[in-house]
Amino acid sequence: MPAVAIHELYDPLFHTPQDDLYEIYRRMRDDHPVYHSKRRDVWCLTRFDDVQAAARDWESYSNANGVDLDYPPQFYGVGNFLEDDPPRHDLLRKVVRPFFVPKEIARLEEHVERRVIELTRELAGAQSVDIAQEFSWALPVWVICRLLGVPAVDDELVHDLVTDLETHLPGEDAPSERMVATLRNLHAYIEDLAEQKRRKPGDDVMSRLVAGEGDGAPRREEILGIAALLFAAGSVTTASLISNTLRLLDEHREAQEAVRRQPGELIEAAIEESLRVESPVQYLARRTTVATRVHDIEIPADADLILLYGAANRDERHFERADVFDIRRPLQRHLGFGEGIHFCLGAPLARLEARLALPAFLRAVPSYSIETPIERLPSHTVRGYLHLPAVIGG
Repeated sequence: MPAVAIHELYDPLFHTPQDDLYEIYRRMRDDHPVYHSKRRDVWCLTRFDDVQAAARDWESYSNANGVDLDYPPQFYGVGNFLEDDPPRHDLLRKVVRPFFVPKEIARLEEHVERRVIELTRELAGAQSVDIAQEFSWALPVWVICRLLGVPAVDDELVHDLVTDLETHLPGEDAPSERMVATLRNLHAYIEDLAEQKRRKPGDDVMSRLVAGEGDGAPRREEILGIAALLFAAGSVTTASLISNTLRLLDEHREAQEAVRRQPGELIEAAIEESLRVESPVQYLARRTTVATRVHDIEIPADADLILLYGAANRDERHFERADVFDIRRPLQRHLGFGEGIHFCLGAPLARLEARLALPAFLRAVPSYSIETPIERLPSHTVRGYLHLPAVIGG
């Protein structure tokens, strides 16, 4: 990953994949809980209570100017409800929400479990594995493609498009020609898929989207943004959750052995602790609609601001031994899936995938040792892996 000269404590377009990220967060929480990056002209909130309060206050901290500092609003396309405020946000989110309610997630469990078994069978007898590519990414891409009604033959294409779209090189502060071309290709694919569902609808999210066109929810042009958001968010964050957890369990062998002995009792605790300690989404951006004051520091109106979920989830003021990965920690609410009206719609699905995938991996792989070089996902907001090589039996 190319080096970028850094002249201040924290740069939101550089630090997310870096090894010293959490030490920087600690210094920000202690000394600069409201931090202003002069280089990017963006304000940063780092403490749990401050981030949670701002995430719940969508009227003062708006999503409508986009949630990525390096993308313009609605870069994914009109209809990306993550970058809408009410009432349009609520209307568009309501269109796809029925596919993510507990009843529907339970209905998916058997299908997801079958796919997990297929993936783990492919690991049998292997001496090495790229956990990220061969397992962590393979499952959520398969799941989101089935939800959207994508033919299985196109899974690899979707994987490549999403990975390329989610690659933000250090310091990039605007969409590159590569990103624009990738998005154009993804939109072309979505338009083609939508047309297929207009002709022959099925029991999938894309069919529901095109069925709603006549009633104006969504409008035809909004399907692009909704589908692009679902493809990206439905794959990269869950892939990161699975990879992050397997790396944490490799680094904490006692925890791994405990999960192996008692998966039914400890796997969900391990997932929640992973979400807290190594949050896949480290931050999302907001735009202030009014001047606000936090810790006696005034943040002006119409200012860019980021909510650092990854820093808040390690706040010693809220969590004891906050930097420690402890699967026996008493359950506490974390911000790994956000908060407020923009709380991650796919959180139940991500938890289901991780709950099925992780014990299956540990059953299929009696022991594993992650080797270097690893390759983190080059991203400004997501902390995960592109490649995570491991020796089986190591």
